[in-house]
Amino acid sequence: MNIKFPKKLIHDYINGNDIDNYNIEQLEENYLFMIEVIKISKDKRIYNLCSENVKTNYEFVKFLVKTFQDDIPFIIKVSEKYLSQTDKEDITYIELIIILNNLAKVNDWDLMDYVMKAKAFYACTIAQVTVSLEKCNIKDLGYGFSILKEEYQKSDIVINYIAKQLLFDIFYYNEDNITLEELVHIHYKNKNDLVNYGINHFIITYTKYIDEGLSNYLSSNPKLMEPIKKTIEKAIHNWENYLNRLNERRIGIVYQTIAEFNEKNNEVLTFNCYDILDEIVIKLKLDDIFKIEPRNQRYYELEKQFDDKTNLKRKELENKLYKLIKELFEVDHIKEERTDYDQPSKHKKGNLKVLKLFKEK
Repeated sequence: MNIKFPKKLIHDYINGNDIDNYNIEQLEENYLFMIEVIKISKDKRIYNLCSENVKTNYEFVKFLVKTFQDDIPFIIKVSEKYLSQTDKEDITYIELIIILNNLAKVNDWDLMDYVMKAKAFYACTIAQVTVSLEKCNIKDLGYGFSILKEEYQKSDIVINYIAKQLLFDIFYYNEDNITLEELVHIHYKNKNDLVNYGINHFIITYTKYIDEGLSNYLSSNPKLMEPIKKTIEKAIHNWENYLNRLNERRIGIVYQTIAEFNEKNNEVLTFNCYDILDEIVIKLKLDDIFKIEPRNQRYYELEKQFDDKTNLKRKELENKLYKLIKELFEVDHIKEERTDYDQPSKHKKGNLKVLKLFKEK
């Protein structure tokens, strides 16, 4: 319902002039009129002139929160008045909590209560849907976003919040403990391939293997992908630094393996382990990364006579290093060993499993 009020009427009310043909009490009972007054006056003190009915009108409260969002104490005051008189299961209660959550900045303690309430709503909602899907043995709905979209179809605010939180769960809080930067490097050896494929396309396609309903919703609401997209853009910008750090770790692991082999077999070794490493690195065309000095090819062709025991040790190290280096450089990520304290949640999806399906497509 969109009622047009004469501008003269609004200005007369603001300036305290006599108002003909209107009842002031009735005007102050009309939330639409009070919204127009505040729009023009930009004065939050008008709130004190409103009737109790207007002060507890959801559209009016939502307008105040968005209009005066920089005045945290004020928006908390008007929100709490509404929330205290509204059922916690009411869609407007949930919406207002989410709106306040969205206004919170990092370490914004004044709004932290609403952040926690929004997270609690999300966690309970996802848990309930997960339990329902498991009871019915339904495995093709992912997190069940399509069910939640139907349940909260009257509120884009709630649906969008759930969608964004699910995206964070998928790309940040997975059971494999893979960062988003690691994820894009696992899938793409070259940053140009990712750029050409399209970041949004990557997010939508990847999400499809976890929750197709959410993936479809993202296609129609690309703004929801912005936080994930910005992180991926940073990963692209930082591509070479990531690879340099990763290569340092790879080389460290290889040298540690040689050191352990040397320590274990020190008394029987009559050959240089690092010569074997050089041969493998050059064979795999990784000499630039390991910074192997170029040598005369005859050096590697030189046949040396060793006894059977030494030959077995050489072969053992050669196989060990070759397998290790191949694995380390197969994908641009080193999988961490899981500890007893890192048990996966049954509500989280494994990114490595999803990635396997993604790559097979």
